Amino acid sequence: SNGIKALKNILQKEERAWIRAKAALALAKLYVGENKEILDILLERLEKDDSVMVRSIIARGSLAEIHKKASKDIRKKIDKKIKMANLDPWPRKNSLRIIDVGCQFGEASHGILEYYKKKGFSDAALVGLDMEAVQIIEAEKNKEDPDIVFILGDVNKDKFGPADIVFSRN
Repeated sequence: SNGIKALKNILQKEERAWIRAKAALALAKLYVGENKEILDILLERLEKDDSVMVRSIIARGSLAEIHKKASKDIRKKIDKKIKMANLDPWPRKNSLRIIDVGCQFGEASHGILEYYKKKGFSDAALVGLDMEAVQIIEAEKNKEDPDIVFILGDVNKDKFGPADIVFSRN
């Protein structure tokens, strides 16, 4: 359909990651039956999108949604692709790593990172983590610091690599 074509176009060509993430969520809602076109688009973008935020929303949002309705074969294919996906959120390996669990819309994330940068950790990086895709997308939309990465995920079951500092206000 035209709607699917338009969303595919957004996912492949839109510059702003938060808009691509919204398109990925919309595609999952349009998935009915065994819609190979939607599944193929999402699996391709899971591999190729340059934003880990978008990839996390595809893996843990869109594909998780499709997984619930899919046949056993499709579920296996999705599981395999998610296992292979690069969901490592850290922009640099040797920086001070801070995770903000339950970051919601990311307001506090900016303050936390700014605090550590002012304390002399100029190479600090922060990962804002939340289980609500809508909040992660909004946080990304309002992001001001390239050293902040927002991702969709569950701190209790998803892997994020080691962190030096973990904030949780829940």
